[in-house]
Amino acid sequence: MPDISLERRAAERNGMAKLTYAKAERIRAMYAKGMKQGDIAAKFGVSAVTISHICCNRRYTSPPTPLVKARAHRATRNHR
Repeated sequence: MPDISLERRAAERNGMAKLTYAKAERIRAMYAKGMKQGDIAAKFGVSAVTISHICCNRRYTSPPTPLVKARAHRATRNHR
């Protein structure tokens, strides 16, 4: 994963976000060890539905890549 520590990830940019991608990975690990979703939700202060979405890979699936500038080939395209 590229180092984007200076640029916060998309889910972490929201000032109201309670979770980060690192926390989502910990949540998945806790669930894989057999901890109940309701208990995990209480520990992180979110709903059980949010935990379910994380465990089923509907949310926080992978950190977004940094924004990439438009490709340079557009400017160098051959014109007829």
